[in-house]
Amino acid sequence: MGNENNESAASASASEEEEVTIDVDRFLRIGNRTKGGPDRAARIVCRKEEEEEEEEDTQRAAPDLGSPTTTTTRTTYEEPARRVPVAADVDVLVVGGGCAGIAAAAAAKKANESLSVLLIEKEEYLGGTISRVGMESVSWWQYNDAAVSHGLVAEMEDMAKDMRATTTFPYNEGMNLTSEPFKRVADAFVTKYGVRCLFATWVVDTIVEGGAIRGVFVENVGGRQVVLAKRVIDCSGNADVLHRAGGRFTVLPSDQRMGITQVFSVSNVDTDKFLAYTEKKAATYNDWGNDGGNEDCDTEWKQETNEAEGQLRTPYLEKEFAEVRSAPCRSPPFATPLDECFAH
Repeated sequence: MGNENNESAASASASEEEEVTIDVDRFLRIGNRTKGGPDRAARIVCRKEEEEEEEEDTQRAAPDLGSPTTTTTRTTYEEPARRVPVAADVDVLVVGGGCAGIAAAAAAKKANESLSVLLIEKEEYLGGTISRVGMESVSWWQYNDAAVSHGLVAEMEDMAKDMRATTTFPYNEGMNLTSEPFKRVADAFVTKYGVRCLFATWVVDTIVEGGAIRGVFVENVGGRQVVLAKRVIDCSGNADVLHRAGGRFTVLPSDQRMGITQVFSVSNVDTDKFLAYTEKKAATYNDWGNDGGNEDCDTEWKQETNEAEGQLRTPYLEKEFAEVRSAPCRSPPFATPLDECFAH
């Protein structure tokens, strides 16, 4: 809620500075190279303007393709027009098979069972981050007497529990969703609602008619195809569909963006010993960003909580991971169990 004023102020000041166009496929790699540094104003990105500029650049640098002696490097290639087969024509198309996409597809079928719903996923399984590396849970906030929300997420967690695809979270009533078994849970969940899935498929462009997205171009082992839809829901995580359709979106200054958690899994850990260590340390949310250690391990991000939330238990091991990074590596790398690193 507080960011609404920040967005308005940033957008208002954007016209006073030199506009910087950021491609959604590249903006994470641009970083501080963009003019203005971390305090730059929010940028409004429009793909149409990008394409017009690229077209002008191409015309200026067009090589002489008819000359065998030319040394100019081609930067673009004009693809010949062709007819593309229509793979499906559905009522609702959902792009992205993470938890958001799974819920969106199931919600569409739950609202009207007669709707044809297709879910497109670039991987060969559903679940997004949960299936790739695991997550503590989607109910991590269920501490003490927290109100339990019902709906599709609760259904998904209950199904995961019934399919033995969960473990107990050590600090509250939440459940950990285990990565590999969750792939089966996600499959069972969309099957329950009658959602069709198209795996290992990338959405590479959109079909826009009358100012609305009417379908997408996809590519997979079957080649380039089209999926038509009355409604398209973008759950790609990066607004890929919106961007390719020429929609406008705002890229906020780095100090106003939501923090991103780098999730990973660790193997070869003595779980009992690890949990005993975290019990001995007994960290809380108040410790986030204030764990001591050297300057390299201190984080600029601080956990914002009220007084009651700040006392809730949480595993926080910034100092320990910094010590592991600075310790000499054994051969082969990462052969030392993580529990040994914490034993001292």
